[in-house]
Amino acid sequence: MKTLNLIVLFFILITNYAKGDHMGAIVKECDCNIIECIEVGKVEKKEGKNVEIDIEIKLEGFLASKSGWHPKHDRYMSSVLILEKPLCMYGSYVRGEGREWEISVIMTHFQIANTSNEFKEENANDRVLLTGTMYPRYTAWHTSELIMWVLEAEKIDMEWK
Repeated sequence: MKTLNLIVLFFILITNYAKGDHMGAIVKECDCNIIECIEVGKVEKKEGKNVEIDIEIKLEGFLASKSGWHPKHDRYMSSVLILEKPLCMYGSYVRGEGREWEISVIMTHFQIANTSNEFKEENANDRVLLTGTMYPRYTAWHTSELIMWVLEAEKIDMEWK
């Protein structure tokens, strides 16, 4: 089973790599009539300023690792959640000096942050349910368009029939 997970992970990572780098651009890829879409970020005006409003979401998938490359620190591994099916994630965020920035991107996997090493080691290649908020990538340490800041994480017991 772990071999199958690794093959699926390899396929997902190669296809996403081929799509190219959208860092800093407005990405418009989703057609919500064709693919399931979820809102992951919102911006509201408060006292004349753009303010991000966190949207808490729950997603399940397989916990895995993905290789990344940092221009000054070479290769590194990051934790990702591999979704069972692609999802469109869209939302608005604040960038720069309060400028509203929109993103709409089809995701097959995304990087996760704020999970313990113990949880990641115990549940590698297992099905998990994560609750958290999404934010766009900002640094060379980020390996996906959106990253989940995990608030709660739990393993899902799989039943074989």
